[in-house]
Formats: sequence, C-alpha cells, structure tokens
Amino acid sequence: MTEQSDNSWGHMWRDILEYLNLLNLWQDSSFTTPSSVELMLGEPWFSNGLFVLFGFPIALLISTEILFWLQRKNSPWLSFTRHIRNWLIPSFFAHILLLHVLNFSSESVSVRLVLTLFWVVFIYSALKLLDTLIFSKNSQFQLQQQVPKLLIDFLRLFLVLLGAAFVLAKVWHLDLAQLLTALSVGSLVLGLALQNVMGSLFSGIALLSSRPFSVGDWIKIREIEGQVTSMDWRAVSLKDRQGDLVVIPNAMIAEESFHNYSQPSIRHIETLLLNFSYEDPPNQVKACLMDAALACEFILSEPKPEVELEHYGDFNVSYRVNYVIEDYAKQPEIRDDFVSRVWYISRRYQLRFAARPHMRTGKTETVSLALFEQLDKLSNLDLPKADQEQLLQHAHIDNYGKGEILLNKGDLAKAFYMLLEGEAVELIQINHSDEPLNHLRQGDFIGAASMIRRMPSNVSVKALSDLKVLAVDINAMQQVLQHHVHIAQHLENLVEMRENRIRKILENRS
Repeated sequence: MTEQSDNSWGHMWRDILEYLNLLNLWQDSSFTTPSSVELMLGEPWFSNGLFVLFGFPIALLISTEILFWLQRKNSPWLSFTRHIRNWLIPSFFAHILLLHVLNFSSESVSVRLVLTLFWVVFIYSALKLLDTLIFSKNSQFQLQQQVPKLLIDFLRLFLVLLGAAFVLAKVWHLDLAQLLTALSVGSLVLGLALQNVMGSLFSGIALLSSRPFSVGDWIKIREIEGQVTSMDWRAVSLKDRQGDLVVIPNAMIAEESFHNYSQPSIRHIETLLLNFSYEDPPNQVKACLMDAALACEFILSEPKPEVELEHYGDFNVSYRVNYVIEDYAKQPEIRDDFVSRVWYISRRYQLRFAARPHMRTGKTETVSLALFEQLDKLSNLDLPKADQEQLLQHAHIDNYGKGEILLNKGDLAKAFYMLLEGEAVELIQINHSDEPLNHLRQGDFIGAASMIRRMPSNVSVKALSDLKVLAVDINAMQQVLQHHVHIAQHLENLVEMRENRIRKILENRS
C-alpha cells in the first residue's frame, strides 16, 4: 500500500514539473512573438510583396475601366491602352516580384529575361504612343499625310535600335564596341548580296529628301498613271484608273522623269485640239467651244477657259482649248463631258466638224410639214396649215445632251421650243438649291413667258435625257399669234398657272 502511494506521488510530481516546464516555454514564446512580427514587417521584401499583392490587381482594374471607357468613345488611344494593360503592367510587376520579393539575384537569367521583356514592351509602348499622338488620323498635328511613310519607318527603326542597344548594354552587359565591329563586317557582306535592295533604299531616301510627290498625288511615270497610295523604303504604290495596284521600285523612279498633276497646285490645265471646217467662221467656233467648256460642271469658270485658233491644215482648221480642273481623278469624265457637249452645241451653231472633201457633216435637220402638224395636235395649238407653212421657214431642230441647260433662270429664251423627243425638268431655286417644279415631255413648250410677256424666265430648264426640240423664231411666232388671239390666250393661261404654282411653293417654304 505504502509502495503504491509512493509511486502515485512520484507520478503526480512528475506531471506537475512537466506542466511547469510547458508553462515556462509558452511564456517565453509569448514574449518573443511580437519581436518576430516586427522584424518581418521591417523587411523590404514584405512591403514590396504587399505592393505586388495589392498594386497588380488595382492597376489591372483601373486600366480595364479606362479600356472600356475608351472603347465606348471609339478613341484612337484604345490600342495603346490595351497594350499597356496586357503587357506593360504584368511585366513590370513580374520584375518587382522576382527581384524585390523573391530576392532573385539581379544577375540571374530569370531576372534578366523578365527585365528584357519589360524593356521590349516599354519600347513598343513608346512607339504606339508616338503613332497615336502624332501620326493618328485624329491627331491635332495631322502629320500622317505630311510626313512620308518612309521617314516614319526610319524613325521607328532608329528608336528600336536605340532601345536594343540600351537593353544589351544595361541588362546583358555586352560590349557595344565589339558588337558594332562584328555588325559592320556582316553589313558589308550583306550589302554586296543586296545591292538592288539597297539601291531602292537609298533611292527612297533621295525621294524623301526632295519630296517630289506625296500620298494622294496623281503622277505619271512612263505610261503608268495613277494616284500615290503609299511610299516605303523599297517602292511607291499607285492605284491606276482601272483600280489596280501598281508597285514601282524607287530605283526606277530615281532614273525616270515623271509628271505630278497635283503639285505645286491641285489645279491642272487640260488641253484639247479640235478640228472644224474651213466654212465655219472662227469666232462662231470659238463661241461654241467656250459655251461647251462653261457648261461643264467641273471646269472652272475662273480662270476662264481659253480658245485659240491653232493652225490651218489641209482639210480643216484646228482650235486649241485650255480649261482648268481641280480634281484630276475626274479628268477622263470631265474630258468626255466636254467633247460630248461640243457635238450638241456645234449642231445648234450649225458648225461642221472637219472631214474629207467628199464627206459632209454637221447638217441641220429640216422640219417636215407632217412633223409640224403632228406636234401641233399634241400641243393643242390648232394652227391653220398656212400658218404652219409660214413657221416652217423660221424653224429648225436642235439637239441637247443629257444634263445640258436649255434655259437659265433670268434669261430671255432665244426661241420658242416645242419638245419632240426626250424629257426635261423645270427647276426653281429655293434656299440656294435647285428643286424640280415640272417634268416636260413630248408636246410641251419651253420659252412661252419670253414670247408672250417678253419677260426673263423665272425657271431653269434642264435635259433629263438626250433631247430633240423644235426651235421656232420668237418674232415669227408672235406675228402668227397676232391673228389667233385664242392661241395667245391659251399660252398666257399656261404661263399664269406656272407662275401661281411657283408663287405658292415659295410662300410655303418661306
């Protein structure tokens, strides 16, 4: 019994001693824990770790919000901001993590690779910033069209080489002098192998320095004519009249002469030679050609077109026409419009184009009595046959081309016209623009106000298609109407109806 109690007391004292030892250890550790936290908080890696832990997601969140805002605005800065968010921010925080949190050596390959990636992304971001700030279409500097693409490419290449030299020297500690020596030897070998390419390159530099043309100019090299769409270190690209892309090496351009139709001014003088008969009085021919030039929409009235008698040939007289245009892209259309109008107007002037002696051209169409009778029924004039025969002696047929003006507002009609073929439209001017008033078809009159009231026309008449009209001398028509008061009253009523309609339209628009 005594022996058992001694064992129990021994176990109890042993347990008490173990408990006291544990209590001592806990107290020691409880007093040392605050000093360990303080030491951890004082370490640089801890503050850098917190910067990476919180700074990286905050930077991504802010850049994403900015990206969405720019996307809604369709801003030119969208591409630059997306590049910053996707590449520059992650590479920056990756470098901080390796070097200042994980305490990798600055000479380790991992840190150097990440740092190289950061500088490559930084250089590319700087180029994107330069493009957006200076060469963007929405930039206030507007240098995209003023600075040739070749110069922009050289500037980019220079910045890339400068950045590459910086990365090699500062990150990888390479000796640039030895590197340049090796590159010079390699460049010599490469230059001999690429003589033609280098020739185009230096020709491009020469073109850049002289600036003989720019993007958007119309030029002609040999038989190739087109608009400059781009210029780079190797070639110039043109878009020809057929819409095809033509690429011309710079070396070829440097050796050839070429025409620039857009410089020093966008105004271009176009010259045409036209031949007429010896029977046509020169002043009438000049008046005809001047009228045709001034009637074309895209031929400038100032400076005024010039018409000169060029020379006397074996079978014809040549006339030179000089007119000025501002849009060389429309040169074929303007030329076609001019020569087409010359045909119609020369017929009305009763001129003859040059032809061989056995050929006859430019005859005036005669008016048959049957035609006059048919037209008289369509127009409800009911003229007696004797009066019709009298008017035939003072009538002829004129032709007008689509788009020609038969009668201008404010002008007195040169004749009383009756429409034989085609369609025309009467135009009134409202708020400085011409608006259609009435469509004219076969049997309708033109110039009734000038004949009845001897007043200038208050409308313009424009051909909607090729027209054939019967032109009757106004004086002859007035003499006939003196004997037919009811016909004169009918025409007066038509004129009054048109004027009332014009008056109501103008009152409603005012």
